[in-house]
Amino acid sequence: MSAENPNLDMIDLFREELVTCTDILTRGIVDYAKEKNPETLRELVRAAHSIKGAARIVGLIEAAELAQGMEQA
Repeated sequence: MSAENPNLDMIDLFREELVTCTDILTRGIVDYAKEKNPETLRELVRAAHSIKGAARIVGLIEAAELAQGMEQA
């Protein structure tokens, strides 16, 4: 972690998690639209849940709320 700004490293980790999860969401939404597979839906919910938790850790409350909305949809 950076001694000057420990949150900077957490933001970098958040960005990495966000990239991974948005890839899952993008692919999963397309797949789920074609075929209503329950496992795909679970993957989508897990990705949204991961974004929500990571956003809360770094204090991005609005992003966490948006992810929670996706998780519950």
